[in-house]
Amino acid sequence: MNKKIVDAHFIIRVIKNEVTDEEREFFNQWLEESDENKEEFGKIALLWDKTGNLPTPLSPDLNIEWEKFKERISEAEKSHQEKSYKIYTIPQVETEINNNKQTKYFSKYFKKHIVFTRVAAIILISLIAYQFISHPSTKRIENQVEQTKFFEFITQKGEKATIPLADGSIVYLNAESRLTYPQYFDGKKRFLKLEGEAYFSVKSDPEKPFVVQTGDKFTEVKGTEFNIRFRKNKLFVVVTKGIVVLYNQDSSKFVDLRKGELITSTIDGFTQPIKVDTRLYTAWRENKLSFVATPLSDVLEELERFYNVETVCKNKRILSRTLTGYFDSDSLDEILTKISLALDFKFQRKGKKVFIF
Repeated sequence: MNKKIVDAHFIIRVIKNEVTDEEREFFNQWLEESDENKEEFGKIALLWDKTGNLPTPLSPDLNIEWEKFKERISEAEKSHQEKSYKIYTIPQVETEINNNKQTKYFSKYFKKHIVFTRVAAIILISLIAYQFISHPSTKRIENQVEQTKFFEFITQKGEKATIPLADGSIVYLNAESRLTYPQYFDGKKRFLKLEGEAYFSVKSDPEKPFVVQTGDKFTEVKGTEFNIRFRKNKLFVVVTKGIVVLYNQDSSKFVDLRKGELITSTIDGFTQPIKVDTRLYTAWRENKLSFVATPLSDVLEELERFYNVETVCKNKRILSRTLTGYFDSDSLDEILTKISLALDFKFQRKGKKVFIF
């Protein structure tokens, strides 16, 4: 079995979602091993985000350049071969012959070396041009007046994304979600805004707290990992590492949430934190599905997001039935079969549509 190595090429394959489930699991284990690994991934992911979509510059065509070079040499030789006529006396002829011998020697020597010089110059210029195109100087960027820009990253149904932030933190964005974040964190706090679901791996910075806004609720941390789900104005936060603090927009109520705890939002604040199995709330990161006392209506919406399909329920009375379960299968038909047996309904698939009755 070949030993897997996490290098830049492997990380780019992860970003482009071109790895197998086994490779992704190996990568996640490597990522969890140290903050240095997370920082390395963040740097490469940020560089890819800035340059990955640029077209690859073409290297100079050596055949074309050589033909151009030969044409220039040919033109030069023609100009040197233009004849001039003189009238000589006999002593002048002898002198001219001797001079011609010397000139012919130096001419051959000079032409030979001028050819090499020109070839070297062409190759050097080509390499410099290629290097400049491939790796443009960052100095001119550094000299520009930097203004904070805000980016909005949106995932569609069936899509997930990994977003590196300027501070080294990483956001894993679930399907049908929206993240608004700045190019640089230049304030006293690191502010972001989320709609949908995301998992945050936050780089520690005690002097600059990391704050995620979801509606009128805020989640603040200094360096930890947690999952936020904010859909239909309902907030779920579960912590996998460290401690987070949640509060309302008016800062009237603060709640501490620790590793292994879950909290949900209410009309005027939050519920009491409860202990949970965090894997059930972060299963989507491993391309798995998990539900905890979830109404069928929400289950169908999650299936639509996960598999990019459309569900049509012919029997509205069953939508309030709740489901608890963990599904590690990649087959939508298999998952639908299990859910239909648990909640007592039938289904039929027609292309991208799933009919429930």
